[in-house]
Order: sequence, then structure tokens, then C-alpha cells
Amino acid sequence: MTQAGRRRRARRAILVGILAAAGLQDAVADGAGGPLDLASYPRTELTITQGKPPRVHSFRVWVADTPQRAEQGLMFVSDLPESEGMVFPLQPPRVDKKFTATVCWFADETFTPAARYLVKCGTRSVSARIAEIVHRLDVTTLATEPAPETLKCNDIAQVCIALAQPLAFDAYEDNRATGAFILIDADTNATVAAGMIARPEDEPAAPDAAVFDAGL
Repeated sequence: MTQAGRRRRARRAILVGILAAAGLQDAVADGAGGPLDLASYPRTELTITQGKPPRVHSFRVWVADTPQRAEQGLMFVSDLPESEGMVFPLQPPRVDKKFTATVCWFADETFTPAARYLVKCGTRSVSARIAEIVHRLDVTTLATEPAPETLKCNDIAQVCIALAQPLAFDAYEDNRATGAFILIDADTNATVAAGMIARPEDEPAAPDAAVFDAGL
């Protein structure tokens, strides 16, 4: 790899860190006061039936019903009985043909509205276009700046992305695996940007499904 290539890779790594920090700074601030008291978590009974003949397993579980409680989980529990655990309520993925996201532009070529792109989220790739640049983010202060006409290498911006087909996704703060994506140039197959999907204003953070963590 050339020296210029190494510099470009290092620069992109730094920008990805800044991008992550921009999306997670609120969560860090919320947890700055120290570990949450597990006694403050709601508790409930969970019954699981499995096997043939059916066997019933009963658990007394804590409910991680806020992002801060879910982030901490059972991190500070050192001795957990087999009959206890924690549930993490999850919201089903949103299925839509558009979303808003914070992106970091990697490509040396500037963004052009006429270019053809693919959004790859998880294992699925969908034809897409950047419909609007909402604003740019100052990489030093994380303050918002007026929307530029285009995006160039190292720019971080909030954008609206339109998809050719419906795609299942989550907000990045809810699920990093299905809330992160890369933007690919459809003609060259080169990755031009990476992004974090924002939660739509009309989508509540409240969960309506759950998974079980026995703390193993």
C-alpha cells in the first residue's frame, strides 16, 4: 500500500470514530453518573415451555426497559441464579423506502445527485439515491452547518436517502447491526460512504418484543 493510501485509511478510521461518537454521545452522557441500581429495574415472571414431553421453565427476570438499562444489562452482576435473568424488549424493524441517516463520505469523488448508488444494510443491497443533504457536521465541534451542495471526502452530514425497494432497518442507537449501512457506487462497486440510520420522529423508542438473557 502506498503512503497516500495508508494516510487515507488512517483518516477514514478517525472519521468513523467521530461518526460513532456523534451518534453515541447522548448515551455516554446519560450513563456518566455510574452504574444503575439493579433494584430500580422492573421485574416480572417469564415462563418458557420446550421439548417433548413439554417441560416448563420459570424465571424471575429484570426488564431492561430503557436504552440505559439495556446498555448496562447484567454487566455488574457476578453471581446469578439459574432461575433469574434479564429481558431486553426489542422493537420490530421498520420497513420503508426512505430513511434519514448520518453519513461519512469516504470517496475522493464528490457526491453527485445523478450517480447511482446501492445501500447495503446487513446482507441486503438496495438501489438508492441521496434525496437531500439536511446539514453538514463540523468534525471538530460536532456542530451542524448549513447543507452543502455536494459531499466531498471526509465530510460528515445528515442526509435523506430514498430506496428503490422497501428495506427492513432499525435506528442505529437501537440496533447497530441493522442500523448501520454502507453506500456503494453502483457503477464501480466502490464503497463511497458509511452511515448510521436515525430513528424517525414518528417511531417511538418503546419496545414491544423481548429476548431473554440468562447472563451466561
